[in-house]
Amino acid sequence: MKTLLTAITISIGFVLTSIGGTTSVGIVDAHMAGDTNHPTDTTTGMSTRSYKITPDAFYSSLKHQIVPKDGESDIQLLRRYFQEHHIDLVSPKAAVFLNEKLGQLFVRVTPSDQNKVERLVVQIANTK
Repeated sequence: MKTLLTAITISIGFVLTSIGGTTSVGIVDAHMAGDTNHPTDTTTGMSTRSYKITPDAFYSSLKHQIVPKDGESDIQLLRRYFQEHHIDLVSPKAAVFLNEKLGQLFVRVTPSDQNKVERLVVQIANTK
C-alpha cells in the first residue's frame, strides 16, 4: 500500500509539472515491487520510507549541522549529509527525493540504513 501511495504521489507531481507547475518532485528510481503490501523491495533488499517534513525549517536546521558548498542544492546537501553519516547512496537502487508541495521526503536505502536515516531525519527536524 505504501508503495502504491508513493507511485500515486510521484504521478501527481509529474502531472502538475506537465500542466505548468513547478518542478518539485525529483525521482531517481521508480521501480515497483510485485506485491504492494510489503514496504520493502525483496528483489533488491531496499526499503522505501517517507518522512513528513516542513522543507524550509528542515533545510534551515540541516544547514546548522553541515555547511553547504557553493552552488549545492538542498537535496544535494542532504545526500552529502547522509553519505557523511555512512548511509549508502551509491547503490544504483538507492534514492532520496523530496516533494516540497506535500512536505514529503522519500528515502530508498537498505533496511539497516533506513533506521539510521530515520534517526538523522528526527535529529535534523528537532534541531533549532
